[in-house]
Order: sequence, then structure tokens, then C-alpha cells
Amino acid sequence: MTLSVARASAPVRVNVATKPSPEPIGAHTTAVMLDNGVVEPRLLIPRPDGAAHVLADLAGFKSGKSWSGAMWMSGFAGVKGAGVDIIGLEYDTCEPEFNYLIEFLTSERGMNLPYESLRNNKKDGAMWLTLENGAHFECKSYRASRKSETMKGKTRDGYYFCESYQLPGF
Repeated sequence: MTLSVARASAPVRVNVATKPSPEPIGAHTTAVMLDNGVVEPRLLIPRPDGAAHVLADLAGFKSGKSWSGAMWMSGFAGVKGAGVDIIGLEYDTCEPEFNYLIEFLTSERGMNLPYESLRNNKKDGAMWLTLENGAHFECKSYRASRKSETMKGKTRDGYYFCESYQLPGF
């Protein structure tokens, strides 16, 4: 005889004659190691309102916001053909995040990924990185991006707003 019961971590199949089975019933799960070394399945519950639309990193001066933002953006390097815009009031505002991103993705200390195109010249307003898999990261000024179609979200997979408190309307 098999019963379905719910534990604090996940519903599991319990055979009355034997011990509980670690396989959850029909739900997406992940294995989590607890402090005592026991591995238990945990349910992955989707957000009730779907995917998060905003990720905010608020902190004081010199607290690692640029570093953590570049780390977040580097996740898009694994998405073939991804497009990410790094938007700041001026190109200078985007420089720390872009430099960290270049270090994370292309340096030997980082992932050492091959790239097709790299331009890092803030004076000319040309800062972009295109990886061999087609993932494209580009810095844009807020004024230039407002005039183009890129802010409508049809062609981009992600936006990163540098020093967003400086941007009008934020």
C-alpha cells in the first residue's frame, strides 16, 4: 500500500511496509544538503507572479555593486546569442561594470572565453563585447538608448542600469 504524505521539505511517496522513498511525487525538486550532512529533496516552487522583472542591488559607496552586477551579467555568456545592454547616464558610468565583465569573461583568471569583437573606448562611446557564441554586451548612454528601439525589450535579454539613481525617471 502506498500513501502520499507531505513533509516540511517535500511530498514523498511512503510505502507502509518500508521506509520513505526519496523521490518526490510529480514535482520539480532539487537536492539540498543540510548542516548535519543529510541530503533531502526540496520542492522548487515557481514565483506566483512569474519571473522577476527587477533585480536591485542597493548599497553604499565602494561596497561591490559593480562587481556583483558584472557577475550577474556574466551569466548571460552561456546563452547563445544573448543581448545585454549596460546603460548609464554617460559611458563613464558604465566603465567599472564593463571592465569587471571583461575580466570575468575573457581573462585567464576568469572564464577565458573566446570573443569575436571587443571594444573598450569610453571616449568614442564604443564599449562592447561579442563572444564567439553570439552573446553581446554593449554599454550605452541613457540618452542614446532612449532614442533607439532597444529599451522596448524586443531585442534584448537583459538590461543593467549603472548608478540608476542618476537616471531621469528612476
